Amino acid sequence: MQPTRNTALLLILFVVHSLAAEEHKTNYLFEVTPFIGYSVGGEFESSTTEEKIDINSADNYGLILGMEDQHRKGAFYELMYLQQNTTFDGSNAEFSGEGNGLDISYLHLGGRYSEVEGRLQPFVSGGFGITYLSAEHGDSKVKFSMSLGGGIKYEITDQISFRLEARGFGTFFDNDTFIFCRNEQCYIEVDSDMIWQFTVLSALTISF
Repeated sequence: MQPTRNTALLLILFVVHSLAAEEHKTNYLFEVTPFIGYSVGGEFESSTTEEKIDINSADNYGLILGMEDQHRKGAFYELMYLQQNTTFDGSNAEFSGEGNGLDISYLHLGGRYSEVEGRLQPFVSGGFGITYLSAEHGDSKVKFSMSLGGGIKYEITDQISFRLEARGFGTFFDNDTFIFCRNEQCYIEVDSDMIWQFTVLSALTISF
């Protein structure tokens, strides 16, 4: 019976120690989250041939700065910057070969929220801000945009977490507007009110 009592005592001590450690866990106010990801989607129209011109899928990278909302548990304010260096689909003759590059940058202020405590935390995220589009085949544009997504965050240690997220970015345009103009020639027509892109990102979050 003695080994059984010792085992039970060790289990009780382990549980008490775990609860005490959880109780004294440090709450960190700020987060820095560098990430890499992959973006898909986005479609325009040629202003001369009216053919569809897709934005090619490409890698992206960026940074998220977070600050905990001390008045609402599980909520964080976030500032997100995402950079994608891509090209227009070369199946259209106007955008084939060199000079079809397109750089897309998102700067969004928003946040994330999770109702779950513990090491594994599913969350929803979103934000509003601007999209900066710069094409080799014309000038650049700045447009308002929004984003909405969700993912999971897993705490590796108290200060380091792994984050996996999927997010959609919608950029607002005036319907039937022309963009990427050079020398009084506009190469792209936007025939919708919003252009959507979707991204999946993986990241490491450092809390302090």
